[in-house]
Parts: sequence; structure tokens; C-alpha cells
Amino acid sequence: MKLGLYASIANPPNGDHMDRCVQETLTEAEHAEACGFSGFFFGEHHQDKDGFLPSPLVVAAAAAARTSTIEIGTSVILLPLHHPIRVAEDLATLDAIAGGRARLGVGLGYLGDPDQTTERFVADPRPGARNSAYRSGDIVRAQGDGRLRFIGRDDRQVKVHGVRIELDEAEI
Repeated sequence: MKLGLYASIANPPNGDHMDRCVQETLTEAEHAEACGFSGFFFGEHHQDKDGFLPSPLVVAAAAAARTSTIEIGTSVILLPLHHPIRVAEDLATLDAIAGGRARLGVGLGYLGDPDQTTERFVADPRPGARNSAYRSGDIVRAQGDGRLRFIGRDDRQVKVHGVRIELDEAEI
């Protein structure tokens, strides 16, 4: 039997000190390897108030660089949010860093919660598109060449140092 660990990089209730949380998680990966676990995996989360990990392959690469035998990868990457070639290239890069230890878990939405999947994903509005798009609050317009042009947001969120916050959360 093989046992792996899932790392949830979060710091309830507000997601404070995420830099520290990431470093602690990387140390946990080292300890997991030393204790004989077979794998260490990361999930993908966006816009969670208690912290988030929008780029699990980036943190997985950091964990792979700090370990040498444990399998490293994702428990879930939400494929509708990514271009498949980019995922394949990023995984190949992770696998090169990990020396063949990379693993990939993928998903299409939220298992057992179709309402949350419907709430967070929308049908791609471009003609002939069969994919879903992540409901991010961004307002975009489809252009004639198939690309999307950013128009604005439909909420009161802004991005500060890569983190989305509600305007009424900011103190001046």
C-alpha cells in the first residue's frame, strides 16, 4: 500500500501570511519524504477567503526541488481553466525537476456539487466552443479572431500584489 499526503495551503479565516504557509508546506513535503510517504500532492483553488493555491504546479516544482524520492504532483487541476498544451508543458517541466516523480490529477468541476460547478463555471460563449470557462468576475468580449478582450469586472474586487480583495476590505 502506498500513502501520500494532500497539502492544503490555506490560513483561515483570512489567508494571512501565505508566504509562510507555502514555506511550511514545502517543509512538510520534506518531512513526508523522510517519514516514508510515497507522494505529496497539491490542489488548485481560486478566490478562497482563507488562502488559495491558484498555481499548484509552481509549488509542486518547489517541493520537487527540495525532495528526491517522493512522488510530487497535483490532486486536481481544473482543466477547463487551462490550455491543455500549457498544462502538458508545465507538467513536463515539473517532471524534469522531479526526475521522473511528477504525477498529475485533473478535474472538470466540483464533484458532488453541481450547483457550485454551475456557480463557478459558465459555458464558453464563443461560437462552436464546447468548453467551460471559470466564472471569475471578469467581463470579457469575444473578438472576431476568437480571442477574448478584457472589459472590466462585475464585482468590487481588485488585485493587489497578485491577491484579489474586495474594495470594502481595504483600509486606507
